[in-house]
Amino acid sequence: MLAICFAAIALFEWKQLHNKPAQGKKAFWWLFSLTLVWNIGANFISWWPNPNRFILYLLGWI
Repeated sequence: MLAICFAAIALFEWKQLHNKPAQGKKAFWWLFSLTLVWNIGANFISWWPNPNRFILYLLGWI
């Protein structure tokens, strides 16, 4: 479900990229693909950390 929410937000942002240069569109698609794969992995693989847990791993010492 979380992956679908991120995908919907990304597709909404994609509508705003029509007037952006090609570099911005390329960065968007890389980021979109990365977050989509990450969230799908977090939903179906039990040991895969979800994004919130990963942020806690990285920033938990703060």
